[in-house]
Amino acid sequence: MKQNLAVKIDSFRLPVSFSSSGNLLFYLLVILVLFPACAGKMSVEEAKQVTVSMSGEAFVPPPRRIDDILSILEQPGEFDKEITEKHRAKADQRPPKTENPKKLYPFYVERGQAALQLRRWNQALQDFRIALYYSKKAKIRDSWLLDRIGSREIYFGNVNRGIDFLHQSLRDQKRVTTYYHLEPISKKI
Repeated sequence: MKQNLAVKIDSFRLPVSFSSSGNLLFYLLVILVLFPACAGKMSVEEAKQVTVSMSGEAFVPPPRRIDDILSILEQPGEFDKEITEKHRAKADQRPPKTENPKKLYPFYVERGQAALQLRRWNQALQDFRIALYYSKKAKIRDSWLLDRIGSREIYFGNVNRGIDFLHQSLRDQKRVTTYYHLEPISKKI
């Protein structure tokens, strides 16, 4: 069964016969593709005006050379000054005047963590080592602390010592971060 229809596009008639759904889809696709071409043209300047009015910011072209990209990546990032000052105050704190290992242990863990956030690697390792000393005196087992010390020891080149701490951490608790620190070393062995 054939249907003959006439489709009016602008000012001329196009005879269309639909013998199958494939033809119908083809003609619909042609119409949908050609319909936007009937829209008015816009100059380049008008297109720029529309783009600027939509974004609210001037267009900045992307960098063209690798040197430009590298210079952008090397620019220092912006940090939240309040958080940085909070970490700095914590990292610069003096230890409490007590010999109680249950009070000194958390102090050194927190101070080491603040130093780690500030990228004071040496201070972080030293504070974590002192925290480990007080945790042993207080009979506290902390696999997180062992994981931190192990990763810092490896970072400073004490690989065997770091691996020992990471294995101790795994005996206490299976942590994803511990496996993360051990994985590159296991590939080298």
